[in-house]
Amino acid sequence: MQTLQPKNPYVRIALRRAARGTDSSDAFLDRRTALQQLLDLSRILHHICWALVGAMALRAYAPDRLTQDVDIIIHARDEQVARAAFTAAGYRIGNPLPISRFTAHPQDETGYSIDVLVLSEPWLNEALA
Repeated sequence: MQTLQPKNPYVRIALRRAARGTDSSDAFLDRRTALQQLLDLSRILHHICWALVGAMALRAYAPDRLTQDVDIIIHARDEQVARAAFTAAGYRIGNPLPISRFTAHPQDETGYSIDVLVLSEPWLNEALA
């Protein structure tokens, strides 16, 4: 069976350098438990392609970090659909941050805020796949 390789050289370099658990033993990474549970965004975003980025995504490579939000990335063509999906799920849309296009805040303020990074870079389709 042949392993698919990304066409974009920067994606290939990033994948080569993304070693699991740098400075942490495999035993430590395998036995640790998440300090914070990630909500199921697939129930909200349905058919929108998205990827987890930021502190929550680092769980695969380093010890868990406490964070107050969830960072995701989506394609620019899906921005309006994502905004509507978060609104329909009971989130309110906040002002943009320096790095994100919008933030979805839970109505009850007890859950995670979700910072949504929106890109239209040519490599994004491949990265999300």
